[in-house]
Amino acid sequence: MAVGRIKFARHLFSVAGSKNAKYFVISVLGIGLAVGVLSWASPHQTDNNDEQSGVAYKCSSQTLRDASQVFDPTKVADLGRIVVKIQKNNGYTTDPNCLYVVTTYYINLSDSSHARYYVDKLNAAYDKNKGLSASLNPNINLSVADLNDTVKFLEKNDQQFKLNERGSAEP
Repeated sequence: MAVGRIKFARHLFSVAGSKNAKYFVISVLGIGLAVGVLSWASPHQTDNNDEQSGVAYKCSSQTLRDASQVFDPTKVADLGRIVVKIQKNNGYTTDPNCLYVVTTYYINLSDSSHARYYVDKLNAAYDKNKGLSASLNPNINLSVADLNDTVKFLEKNDQQFKLNERGSAEP
């Protein structure tokens, strides 16, 4: 491939003929080389789902990507199948990425007691300095704080429902 670039550069030199054109071609090639080297050498965004920090994460990047595609409450059955797989992993309750998925599932079910249980575990496992895996597609998902607020909302609705239920049973 490098030989092809050299032949192309020689062709440009022979066609260009003038010194300015040669300097232009050399400049363009140099800039292209510099951009290539810089993009290759720059640190790539890492998925915190890797075991870089010595923490063993239980949910694979693929599992998290699959889950983030079905966070919509209308796809709760699809998310449920992923949650079943996650819950088969020993130690999933210490992985904030797994817990995010499981908490979202119970929120989508409007199951406030399970949502509370898992959001509490998520709060304990979550490190805001590390964040969540990029595989969770942060552009469409709620923050951990939003999950906490949503669970509180579900709990208030459950309390109100229970009060209304008791009130309607009385004559």
